Amino acid sequence: MSISTENSSSASPPPASEQPRWQQRNLSPARGLFLLGAFAVVVVVIISYYDLLGHFLLETAHLGMEVVEELMDTAFEFLGMTPGTAQMVTAYVGLTILLVLFYLLLRKSIVWNRRLKETIQDYCDLYRHILHTWSRDIRSRLIQWWKELGWLAKIAAVLGTMLILIPLALGLAVGLGILATMML
Repeated sequence: MSISTENSSSASPPPASEQPRWQQRNLSPARGLFLLGAFAVVVVVIISYYDLLGHFLLETAHLGMEVVEELMDTAFEFLGMTPGTAQMVTAYVGLTILLVLFYLLLRKSIVWNRRLKETIQDYCDLYRHILHTWSRDIRSRLIQWWKELGWLAKIAAVLGTMLILIPLALGLAVGLGILATMML
């Protein structure tokens, strides 16, 4: 069954402006699940190794800033400045570069945030459409199957379902009871 169309008769597909945004962007459900799994892996790694990752990132940033500072200091001294003046100029130039980078990163993060929100909303709409289509299809097939059964087969189906669901419900209740007593 095709997800993109409900009535695939002789009607032409709607124009792109009338299609949902997830259809216009041609999103893949598998890619969305992959991205969600990758995000979950990143979150688990960050939670598991936050101390190690934090120290690594801080030390790398500190070492990089020291190298750039030393190179700028050496370049200013090469241009004829005294060591004290070169250090002051290096500090002010470094502060200016840091402020400009912070401003650019802030502007870029606003764009990334907007794009991320749109992508998340598009994937939510896509999965909502898939779930709605799947449940409607299953419901119609189940109703059709139920109508084709005779009265004896309907009784057998109800009893068989009860024979499966009652032990599952009891097992779930016992499991939750054990879990509740373990927590107390």
